[in-house]
Amino acid sequence: MVTAIEPMMAAADGLWVAYGSGDADRLTVDKNDKLPVPPVEPKYTLKRIWLTPEEEKGFYYGFDNEGIWPLCHMAHTGQYSARKTGRNTRQSTENLPDHC
Repeated sequence: MVTAIEPMMAAADGLWVAYGSGDADRLTVDKNDKLPVPPVEPKYTLKRIWLTPEEEKGFYYGFDNEGIWPLCHMAHTGQYSARKTGRNTRQSTENLPDHC
């Protein structure tokens, strides 16, 4: 997921919210739990959130890892034909009113 999201974060001067889990995570953030990435000439900001053990179990290992993670990694729909997709798009838009 990092490979896909990081370029978008950099291009948009984005804010990436991520779970902080270790001592190093706490030591590297500022008073607002943020960290410029990369540290020299930052392209985006990393915002750490801190979860209690109960939140970690229920959200991170529950909903996130059992629901969100599989959707982001296994929702492959296969290849599509750009030629066919373009033709279908043209056909669909021909019926739109001129003012759209």
